[in-house]
Amino acid sequence: MESLKKSRWFAGFLVTGLLVLVASGCGGSGGVATQIIVPPPAITLTNTAPYLVAGGQNWVVAGVKGFTLLANGTGFTSTSVMQWNGTALPSQFGTSVNIAATVSSTLVAAQGTASITVHDPSTGVTSNALSFSIASATDLDWLWTTIEA
Repeated sequence: MESLKKSRWFAGFLVTGLLVLVASGCGGSGGVATQIIVPPPAITLTNTAPYLVAGGQNWVVAGVKGFTLLANGTGFTSTSVMQWNGTALPSQFGTSVNIAATVSSTLVAAQGTASITVHDPSTGVTSNALSFSIASATDLDWLWTTIEA
């Protein structure tokens, strides 16, 4: 963090210290170089929006018991909550890159697809959505047949 205090962005480039512009041969100065010292502009660090990345468990078989769903991403805070189709789940903050939530058996009782997001009530920002599938047991008959063969 200390390095960010000493560094600033100027015209899209990270610079440190002061920017010195040298102009020579400009009218009225008799050919003498003129130095203009320009302090770099101040930057404002803002909270990053929560962002989910793919990976981990993304499906279950309908009718399973409740479970803990882990999510990885960025921008999570201690006030972030995981959402299932827009409804908050009981969530446990891990770090700025992971969060866990309890999914009840009633949410996965029937076949379907859920939208998983992470919402930060302190900023009002919601992450991108990832799909979570709930498969019926009959959809997985081909898997059992393949394993037994």
